[in-house]
Amino acid sequence: MAVEFREVSREELAEKRAKLLERSRVTIDELRTRVRDSSLEGDEYRLVDELRAIAFLLGEPDPFE
Repeated sequence: MAVEFREVSREELAEKRAKLLERSRVTIDELRTRVRDSSLEGDEYRLVDELRAIAFLLGEPDPFE
């Protein structure tokens, strides 16, 4: 099975992050609070993982630490 790689620009990553937050109808600060309080629900776990991955790819610190 071949693995496909695709280059993504910083702008595309930032746009993806904004769209994820917009669709989830939750702010990054609300997510930080839920992570801190261990009160994530359902798809919020996946959202946090995706936002952490985007921050990593952008060379930014973990937004939830």
